[in-house]
Amino acid sequence: MKAVQFTSILSTLAIVMAMLAGCGGSTSSASSAASGSPSEGTSGSSSESSSESADGETAASSDSIVTVAYTTAWDSLMPYNSSSGSMYTMEVVDKIYDRLAYAEIGASAFQPRAASSWESADDNMSIIFHLDENATWSDGEPVTAADWIYTFTLISDPNFTGTSRGPMKNIAGTDDTGTAVEGEELGVEALDDYTLKIHLKVASSPEDWLLANNRATVVLPEHCLKDIPLDSILTDEFWTNPVGSGPLQFESEVIGSELVLASRPEYQLGAPGFGKMVCTVMDSSNTMNAIIAGDIDMVCLGNSVSTSNVELAESSGLTVKQNDLPTSFTEMIINNTNITDAKLRQALWYALDIDTITSLMTDGYGIPAYTYIMPGSEYENTDSAAHYDPDYARQLLEESSYNGETYTIACGSSREALVSLIQQYFDDIGFNMEIALVDVATMFAGCQDGTYDFGVSGHTATASPVWFDNATSFHIIGGTSYFQVTDPTYTEMFEKINSLFDETEKIEATKEYQAYIAEQTPFIPLWFQAGLYIESDTVSGVDYGAAGMCNDNVWDWVKE
Repeated sequence: MKAVQFTSILSTLAIVMAMLAGCGGSTSSASSAASGSPSEGTSGSSSESSSESADGETAASSDSIVTVAYTTAWDSLMPYNSSSGSMYTMEVVDKIYDRLAYAEIGASAFQPRAASSWESADDNMSIIFHLDENATWSDGEPVTAADWIYTFTLISDPNFTGTSRGPMKNIAGTDDTGTAVEGEELGVEALDDYTLKIHLKVASSPEDWLLANNRATVVLPEHCLKDIPLDSILTDEFWTNPVGSGPLQFESEVIGSELVLASRPEYQLGAPGFGKMVCTVMDSSNTMNAIIAGDIDMVCLGNSVSTSNVELAESSGLTVKQNDLPTSFTEMIINNTNITDAKLRQALWYALDIDTITSLMTDGYGIPAYTYIMPGSEYENTDSAAHYDPDYARQLLEESSYNGETYTIACGSSREALVSLIQQYFDDIGFNMEIALVDVATMFAGCQDGTYDFGVSGHTATASPVWFDNATSFHIIGGTSYFQVTDPTYTEMFEKINSLFDETEKIEATKEYQAYIAEQTPFIPLWFQAGLYIESDTVSGVDYGAAGMCNDNVWDWVKE
């Protein structure tokens, strides 16, 4: 870069102000965001009406807008401080910040994103990521291995108080929570400006590591954050106008209501074929009519449509399709600290007619689940699974420690019919359960801290035998688990599966793990389903199945 001499104080001040705007919002911006003013929001950099991408192509004009409905609001623009860890927050984070790779449906394959390639090293105890040298921050600075080192060092710091250290748990130099161990070297290093090496605690292939961590791992800008004290990093004004290296850049926000993101023509994978994305919060009951009316282009998480709305969509001229893999998994959360008796947990599993529940709740589109493994997989083991047997459920309940207490299941309004049905089955065997209707974030927090005994969760399955324990915040093991399991056997068996590279041995170990889960019943699997989605008439190039992995190929989207 050529040096430039400035001959006036005014010119110098202009440059300083631009730098400040690039690496954090102003006080006035923070105030307007907090007030929720729809006319002002928080201001950041925006795209010009037209500009050239890195390959010389002209990007779409800024008046080309893709409107995406979010049925639940994101709760943070700081990627490692989401109170809910929800998929909605992950979806927003995916647009502003960059991940190492792009995950296809069910993590069936990974494509380059921030990293152009990767390979194993040191007998599978390390992974080398070759970073894309064309990647830049939205303020123009290059993205280097130093930014990734900064990110990993920040979130593993014992004094970091954010909600997520997930990516660090299998990195050398950290404990089981992902916190850096004093006196040990953190297992991340820069071999050069664009080569990142990660040292692992347990041998893993790059693909298994990405499966476990890619969704929760995004890069933060060292040059913007390095001088902010750790005790104020989460509350700094930077997050009201963040600098990212993703395909879109922050423009404005009305907290809890609307987020406007501008396309980045210089994004290394290509310029999105639209000028702006408007993320608007909308009740799920209104999204179908909004699509039909043309008020929105898409619904987040892959333009999914409920089975009950298929007929309406098709009669309105919309095209409904189904994904190739049954990656949507629904299960009943059990807080194992509140309900310590495995016999009681197993009684509840036998009390549920999973086949009938699946048929009623999915209008026949679902597949009853008796394990967390995707149906038809060579890893699947249902031999030890519970099947509907109310008499045996009553026997187990009598033999358990249950004394007639009333337990609480929390759920959002969209799950009320399901939990009411579950409640009826539990009533039938003499188990008392009440329902608490709460928002999704409150349910997850309450299941984790013990406020609620049960919850219902849906998330994205993959073909990997370790996906359930690797799914951020939903796994059985680890401090952030909503199941609150303390039995170390789960960790031992999981780590064994993760360390095996012989496929026959991995299958056997996975089936043993499922048998132990069936015996202990830390959760109750309900159903799998291949997602239904509406093919947008207004946006082309969308990879609908990949949205379940909380990433979108927005660089390929074109607003028609």
